[in-house]
Amino acid sequence: MMFFTMKKIILIFSLLLFSHSTFATHLMGGEITWKCLKNGPDIGKYIFTMKVYRDCSGTTVGTFTQNIQVWNHPTITNIPVEFVLSQDVSPQCDPINSGNTVLSCANGDVGAVEEYIFETASPIVLTGVPPVQGWQFTWDNCCRNGAITNLTNPSSEG
Repeated sequence: MMFFTMKKIILIFSLLLFSHSTFATHLMGGEITWKCLKNGPDIGKYIFTMKVYRDCSGTTVGTFTQNIQVWNHPTITNIPVEFVLSQDVSPQCDPINSGNTVLSCANGDVGAVEEYIFETASPIVLTGVPPVQGWQFTWDNCCRNGAITNLTNPSSEG
């Protein structure tokens, strides 16, 4: 019995020793927007929307709840956003008139783009006045697409 337990311990230790981190370079960019509700019971509260764009040749973006980090606010440090939908937003070219091929995520075409949309489940209250440096809203997930040309080392950037 002791021999069997020792084998398990050695196996677990070996897996930990020889494991390494991997990163998927699939993110192209995204945007965070918010809308102030101007009427109804939630007047003055905000709905946050986050859109993430990925290269369809890479792995997918998780559809679990994401967190938008909030900087410089005295009480709110993050805002959870729920998955709403994902959709192919690749250019729909007319191959006959444009000479460009139709791109599709379903086909795994190079250059195809998928959009993931996340939104707050209920309106958010942001009390107070922003400081001089403002409130900042960010989201990060390693790593960006290596084909991005306006970053020095995109595959190591979130």
